[in-house]
Amino acid sequence: MWRLRVTIESEVIIDIGNFKDPHVIFRIFEINDKNTKDGNLAPPNLRYCDILLQDDVGDIFEAYAFLYDKLNSFLDRLSLVSYGKSAIHSVLSIAPKSVSPNEEFEIAFPQYKTDRKTISINLSDLKYDNEITPEQQRWERLLRLGLNANSEEEKCISYYSLLEEIARNESSEFIVNTCKNCQHEVKTGRKATNNFIMALMKKYCIDKELIKKAPGIRNKIAHGGSKKDKSFYSDVAKINSHLEEVCLLELESRLKVDIINRLSAHIIDIPMVKHMCKCDSENSFELMETTQVIPARFVKLKHSSESAFSDQTALIGMPLDSQGKPIINAFSWPDIV
Repeated sequence: MWRLRVTIESEVIIDIGNFKDPHVIFRIFEINDKNTKDGNLAPPNLRYCDILLQDDVGDIFEAYAFLYDKLNSFLDRLSLVSYGKSAIHSVLSIAPKSVSPNEEFEIAFPQYKTDRKTISINLSDLKYDNEITPEQQRWERLLRLGLNANSEEEKCISYYSLLEEIARNESSEFIVNTCKNCQHEVKTGRKATNNFIMALMKKYCIDKELIKKAPGIRNKIAHGGSKKDKSFYSDVAKINSHLEEVCLLELESRLKVDIINRLSAHIIDIPMVKHMCKCDSENSFELMETTQVIPARFVKLKHSSESAFSDQTALIGMPLDSQGKPIINAFSWPDIV
């Protein structure tokens, strides 16, 4: 039985307890000094949440995608009923609920950070004396919404909407509907924004198959109808890494500003790393091997018509101890039986 362990925060204080649907069991419990260092200092609206998968799913990342979607559905309902904010505070791990001594098992952890330097910015860097139109203000707002978004799906909607805004303003092509029977053409008066966006992505040498997927993924997020499996989340992460870079490059050029403190790489898959571990006879855990790494896309830092993006593989944002081994939160491990 796979267990996704997270912390969640909300504007209301959630009762301690369990509930379930046909596929998963939810367990809400408090953060205290018995399970977390300085846990007694945690606010009461911050809770631990375990989501236990009752179905038989072998792949750890397929299990993660399913449980992550269930978690977000729970938070959707919580926000509705409480009429307040609710969000994932942190994801600790996905692992078996319990293991026996000498048993080998897989455990995976999210990796959110990429290496970047914190730098200072002068007010003159903002070039705030440049005249800006209401459309350009909207572009900047959508970029900020994407950068501040809590989920990859929110990022995708924000970045794609930004490019749609540019397309609606600059595209000269309109959508024409053609009758399948008589071939009569009807002008809709709507801009062919998707064609404009795909041309922008092609300009930056983005893979043709990814360009084809981008509008469909955006529509599935906005209008539903998508199975939230491992492939879906992988595609969203990959598309976001490209959309974010395209948005930055286009705004840098159009607003005549220099982007400072840029990322040197974008994660292009589900941002998690998997380990093979063993529960030893002393009721502790041994990390045997890291078997999954995050694909990362390294990019050029300045606008260029010759920008070409390459796929690399790297461990990004992995906290390591003095011996170079990953540091793992003690409460992330399975129970020992």
